[in-house]
Amino acid sequence: MNNNYPANLYDYFRANPQDFELRTNMLKKAIWGIITIASIVLIIYPSLIQDGWLVRGLAILIALIGLFNTFVMSSNFYSKKTRGKITGIGTAKFANPPRGTEPYGPGDMRIINMYEDEDWDNLTNEKTTHDRPMQLQIEADKEGKVIYLLLCRYFSNADFRGIAPVKIISGADYDKYIARLINLAKN
Repeated sequence: MNNNYPANLYDYFRANPQDFELRTNMLKKAIWGIITIASIVLIIYPSLIQDGWLVRGLAILIALIGLFNTFVMSSNFYSKKTRGKITGIGTAKFANPPRGTEPYGPGDMRIINMYEDEDWDNLTNEKTTHDRPMQLQIEADKEGKVIYLLLCRYFSNADFRGIAPVKIISGADYDKYIARLINLAKN
């Protein structure tokens, strides 16, 4: 099988700068930066509030969350065509094939064929469960009414990658499938 598919949808967005841009929300970044700095001050001087390990422990936790939000969560991808923000809908983990099955076996191929044939009616009716190798990543541009899908699979604990090209649902099909895909990702 072709190994030239993106590992995740963010890799796809990065690989297509003519269609997508990564924007940083500077206000959000500044707020989380201030929270992080305040937490670091409390880690060094916990007696500013109350002397004790509880304050220091809580400040460490808040500082870690603040660092993560400052450097990771303050940026989002946007479509250059629609100017819409691309948001994560979720990941659907198909019940079949079960864990431990051979990659590209009959269970995999059934899901792959539905995906490649764009048989969204049957694909959105598939049963889902947790901890399964075959997964569908779902992102959406709600403003532009566009859904981005990528079918991925675990080949080992350290090897998770796309196994089919990114599919795009838009127009009237967006309205038809968005609720079903959200429901599929929740289960």
